[in-house]
Amino acid sequence: MSLFVYEKALDYTSSDRLLLDIRQTVSQLRKSDPKLKSCSLADVSLKRNKTGVNVTLFFQS
Repeated sequence: MSLFVYEKALDYTSSDRLLLDIRQTVSQLRKSDPKLKSCSLADVSLKRNKTGVNVTLFFQS
């Protein structure tokens, strides 16, 4: 079992927009990193900062 962790800072305007941005980020990561094609998104961590949200994505194979 392998675990991959990616972090990204996103702007927060609404919860709907945040969810869309997270989905787009997951899609972009899967396209750019061949290791992630066989992995599942196992967990998502959100932490608020002054300008937006820090998102940590955990993938597991």
